[in-house]
Amino acid sequence: MKTKSAITILLTLLLIACGKKTQVKGVVYSKHNIPIPNASIDLYTYSASDYPEVTQTAVATSNSNGEYQFSFRARKTHGFMRVNYHIKCKSDSGNFSTYSQHPLVSGQTNNIDIYLQ
Repeated sequence: MKTKSAITILLTLLLIACGKKTQVKGVVYSKHNIPIPNASIDLYTYSASDYPEVTQTAVATSNSNGEYQFSFRARKTHGFMRVNYHIKCKSDSGNFSTYSQHPLVSGQTNNIDIYLQ
């Protein structure tokens, strides 16, 4: 009986630790709908609280066709706080910068095309 309980607890902990794989992929476009190569896309993690702590988790660069991709195991919590993810893309053009920010759904494939203005 103790062995069965120990195995059940161990399997439960293992499943929780694994987490679901989250993927993010898409294309970065200019305001003229032209794919942008070598664009920098940042993946951020933040905790859902009154004073969220935002951390840059990873950076991807779009390829020659403007395509980018992230793949990671998403955590649901950090301590007692829920963890959320979003991507941000910045484009420098002349004397101004434009940003595009998108929230992610953890544990799923997120197809997000980014249109910079």
